[in-house]
Amino acid sequence: MKYEDLGFEPQEASLKIQAQLMCHISEWIKKEQLKQEEASHFLHVTRPRVSDVLKIRKIYY
Repeated sequence: MKYEDLGFEPQEASLKIQAQLMCHISEWIKKEQLKQEEASHFLHVTRPRVSDVLKIRKIYY
């Protein structure tokens, strides 16, 4: 089953998947009590990117 089958437009479905992923990453960082720098090394992204994910989590949830 695709998101389109549930009435979502392809772009909207992609945004929902991205939001869910960011939520799970944010929850994992909190659960593991990681600092942003530690999470950035583990995820192979920059520390500012981790900060963005955590900020978005606060805005939407």
